[in-house]
Amino acid sequence: MKKILALIVALTLVLSMGMAFAETLAPEDMDIAYICTSTNDYWTTLNQGLNDAAEAAGINVQTSLVEENDIAGAVAACDAAIGQGVDGIIICCGDPAAFIEVLNSAVEEGIMVVTVDQDAPDSNRQYFVGTSNYGAGQQMGEYFLSCVDEDEEIYVAIFAGTITANNAVERMEGFEDAVSVNENIHIVTYEQVNNDVQITLDKTYAVFNAYPEVNAIYGVFAYDPLGAAMACKELGRDDVIVLGFDDLADSIELMKEGWIEALAVQQPYEIGKTAVETMVAALQGNGPEEGVIGTSIKIVTKDTVNEEY
Repeated sequence: MKKILALIVALTLVLSMGMAFAETLAPEDMDIAYICTSTNDYWTTLNQGLNDAAEAAGINVQTSLVEENDIAGAVAACDAAIGQGVDGIIICCGDPAAFIEVLNSAVEEGIMVVTVDQDAPDSNRQYFVGTSNYGAGQQMGEYFLSCVDEDEEIYVAIFAGTITANNAVERMEGFEDAVSVNENIHIVTYEQVNNDVQITLDKTYAVFNAYPEVNAIYGVFAYDPLGAAMACKELGRDDVIVLGFDDLADSIELMKEGWIEALAVQQPYEIGKTAVETMVAALQGNGPEEGVIGTSIKIVTKDTVNEEY
């Protein structure tokens, strides 16, 4: 009898959790919170994709802008959205571990959660929309291999806005695995540069002083290659191969001048657009089966940049 009662209780819990997402909503009845943590070119484009998709779907999106790197502020904004009883939350998780508790609370309250750009994979969020970060890092590593002589000793410094961010880790791992086939490529240091151009520039100077053998820099966030290239330009270090992510206007200009070798260009507009489309579909009961929705990149090089921009 006890086993039967336990089974009934367990089944009731499962059904109640399912009911939280079983009710479908008309788009005009959806109330979505979007928590944005940056206003650089990349995020401006992502926001445009998100807003265009929201307008096309006829849904209401409330945007909360918090300071860049303000993880506590983003968590608080997410908590506030839960308190407001929104139907869905779209958020970038700059520090995955810091968001687990609040995202799990949102799901427990029956809120649909879609993470963008940076995921919190250990949370109970329903969907992640963003670049396949390991694959992007791997593509950059493979391109880097084509830039160097197999017999040349290469010493790489890796920069990351936030060294522990999930997307940073995956982009580093993909790159490292790709270049590991060449035993003459050495990773000499990992540097956190806090998503700040001036800090990145200063850190580049410091790296050259501490590791004079460094002749390549791989940056995994948007400001990383920009700050590194600015430092190389100031120092006249045209022997340093700089690679990184995203097509910030200043980065493209430095690439045209020859200071950046290659950039992995993400599709932020597509990420924002897909996040909203995924949210709407999920709240209508027909969301994608896969919880991770990857978007593509293209590699722009100093040889192709004038064709692309």
